[in-house]
Amino acid sequence: MRVALVNPAWSYEGSIYFGCRSAHLPLELGYSEAMLGAEGHEVLMLDGQLQRLSNAAIADRVAGFAPEFTVVTTAPTYLF
Repeated sequence: MRVALVNPAWSYEGSIYFGCRSAHLPLELGYSEAMLGAEGHEVLMLDGQLQRLSNAAIADRVAGFAPEFTVVTTAPTYLF
């Protein structure tokens, strides 16, 4: 199975969040990539923050990979 794991690009610009402003590492995606790969799945992992990808660029890469399943990290709205 082809699986895309995505951490979208984001910014605190305009945010009222006063907590930690450092990027949160998507460790769950790293673990998932290792587990899926060990089971023989083809995995594409994209980290918009680390790779400095726009969300449009991420969407293009995911479309080009044509996964059967896509996982996108999310955060509660209180962070923004």
